[in-house]
Amino acid sequence: MRKLIQTKRKKRIWSTFKIIGCFLLLVVIISDYVYSKKGLSTSYYNVSTDKLDSAIRIVQLTDIHSSSFGEYNIRLINNVKNEHPDLIVITGDLINSHTDSDLSMTYDLIRELTKITSVYISLGNQEKELESTKNINLAEIYQKAGAVVLDNEFRDIEVNNQHIRLGGIYGYCLPVVYAMETHREDESEFLMDFQNTNNYSILLCHMPVSWIESGSLYDWDVDCVLSGHAHGGQIRLPFIGGLWAPDQGWFPGRVAGKYTSNEREWTEHNTKMVKWATEQGFDYSYYVNREYSESTLILSRGLGNTEMVPRFNNTPEIVVVDFIPEEDGDAKDK
Repeated sequence: MRKLIQTKRKKRIWSTFKIIGCFLLLVVIISDYVYSKKGLSTSYYNVSTDKLDSAIRIVQLTDIHSSSFGEYNIRLINNVKNEHPDLIVITGDLINSHTDSDLSMTYDLIRELTKITSVYISLGNQEKELESTKNINLAEIYQKAGAVVLDNEFRDIEVNNQHIRLGGIYGYCLPVVYAMETHREDESEFLMDFQNTNNYSILLCHMPVSWIESGSLYDWDVDCVLSGHAHGGQIRLPFIGGLWAPDQGWFPGRVAGKYTSNEREWTEHNTKMVKWATEQGFDYSYYVNREYSESTLILSRGLGNTEMVPRFNNTPEIVVVDFIPEEDGDAKDK
């Protein structure tokens, strides 16, 4: 009888622990869901170059998807302001393509950001889809709010007495010979013009897949690419990383962070492209007599959400990039 009572007591205790455990797990899941939707984090990166004599700080925002962070986006605006940027860039998808609401919140956000410093925007797939389905000129709206829209366009600008080339493109930016095969020569023509400069070059390109999977980081002579679109893998699993990303599929691997080219892989890429072009009967003269120069991709997790599956363990991210003279290049990313 005593053993039976003890057994029942142990079962009750174990059941209580399970209930408490399930409750705590539910609290963690709900808390993380809310924080992955409304929280804000900031990531810091340093990119060194011998093309600059003094530092330039750029704040990158991407994939906002009509999200709000505080009334009138005040938390987002204040966080950006506190970083004291020299430029603010937005790499596409400020809105959702299926939105039925007006664009006043997006307009107001851009207008407030322009009070901090100059704002440059490249377009993402959500803008392109909304423009085509609802016949809305989003570039015009963004420009009326005070931003400069770079859509297959670049500008040579002066920041902190430094001359840089800043461009924006919507497209995959495939390597030259792949662009020939897929008839994306218009993208190649833009990139050829864009890279023809002695100034430090920064490209705003919403979609990162070609830069990290197709070798575009080795193909184009672009000093730094700022990108988004991948949402950090949407759901981020401990020790694994992102679960799924557009264009990259399941367990995509590289969905956030800083990626830098190296000369060995650049040489391997050149050899591969010449071989592939020869086999396909394409002109490979682009790859002859090239000289290596380092390129960097900064890939942001973004701020918002458009997928059926919500962000999880994936706090909305503001990216701060400090472009610094090479002699200061020992500064570490945070």
